[in-house]
Amino acid sequence: MFHAIILAIAFLFFLALSLSIAISLGKETGLLSPHSKAYLRLLSSSLSGLKPKVSWTLSKTQERVLSVILLCISIRIAIYLAAWLFQMSAQGESGHYISFWLSFDDIWNKWDAPHYLSLAEVGYSPPAQNPLHIVFYPLYPWLVHATNFLLINDIFTSAIIASLACYLIASWVLFKLVDKEFGDSTIALGSVKYLAIFPFSMFYGTAYTESLFLLTTVSCFWFLRSEKWLWAGVFGGLAAITRNQGILLLVPILIEAYLQRNSVPLKNRIFAILATASGFAGYLFLNWTIFGNPFQFKIAQQQNWSQSFGFFADNIANIFQGVLTDTHSMVFGIWFPTIICFFAACYLLWWGRHRLPASYQAYSLVYLLISFSPTWLLSGPRYMSVLFPLAILTALWAGQGQVRKQCVDTILFSSLILATYLFTRGWVY
Repeated sequence: MFHAIILAIAFLFFLALSLSIAISLGKETGLLSPHSKAYLRLLSSSLSGLKPKVSWTLSKTQERVLSVILLCISIRIAIYLAAWLFQMSAQGESGHYISFWLSFDDIWNKWDAPHYLSLAEVGYSPPAQNPLHIVFYPLYPWLVHATNFLLINDIFTSAIIASLACYLIASWVLFKLVDKEFGDSTIALGSVKYLAIFPFSMFYGTAYTESLFLLTTVSCFWFLRSEKWLWAGVFGGLAAITRNQGILLLVPILIEAYLQRNSVPLKNRIFAILATASGFAGYLFLNWTIFGNPFQFKIAQQQNWSQSFGFFADNIANIFQGVLTDTHSMVFGIWFPTIICFFAACYLLWWGRHRLPASYQAYSLVYLLISFSPTWLLSGPRYMSVLFPLAILTALWAGQGQVRKQCVDTILFSSLILATYLFTRGWVY
């Protein structure tokens, strides 16, 4: 009974969100009738037109770049130092001092990170490589391998450099994108800030795909909205070969293809669609080349992780049950954060349905649905860390008042430090 109630709540919550966003999409794309538009405009008049006021501007590009870089680096340093102190405190009364650099590998080279490093060193082909590692998409290991070859002969350090570089560039592209959309550098810098202090943003600075995926998706949107479709297709394809959610960029690409049908040549729009699809096709080809089966990754997921594609509301209901019955590490490290992230994301997307362009809304909705559909969902909050429209909406929501902004800043940064602590304990994946 409890499972059925939670399943129904999650499903109805998401259904209401989907309908509200569908209405917004219809209004923006012109697919609603004039009478429908007038009726909906009357219903939503109390929610529309709420745009934060500009309190200050950054007039020079150099100052903007410096602000973004300093913000991102200072938060990364804070996370690294916090993790080191937590690692030191775990020594208890033994009194053993562990230097920052010696502890770095122990703290950050865990869970999926060693798999990506192994792929960067020896590739995918067995017997040198575990055949189960085919579930990890190839672009990040290739990037780490190239960084290691060009810069230093240390695979883990190369991975950290690659991740941090991608994160810094992605943050700057996000700043430019938001500034372009809203004409407000305050909102743009706020979006970068909330991306940086998202409670699970510590994965931007280790050997995970988060930073690279963030860079490719934000860049795809930047070029889409700038009507540079060839580059949008390139970054869409790169995202699709970075992780499985990358193929979802086809959703905003198709929407923008329709909206820009009168200003962008058809061949450019078709190229972006095919280029994005080719990224995922390349991953299938990798599976087929090594194992003779383009869907070998699905077999590996099922065999080793008991992972399959399920119904998101059923997963949320199972997670609620896990909160009541599972171990402390699973409850506080995985299940609680997953539930909070799901419903917080739903609320932000509902609140922002009139504040973001149609392509952002549709991408966010589909991304949320797909990311919470795996039946053994251990990394839902980490998946949300790269859904950058949430950072934009957080900046807009927090910009409604100074007290609200201070509360959001305090809650998110405190949660980030807590999540970092749980990561050092091995409770966060």
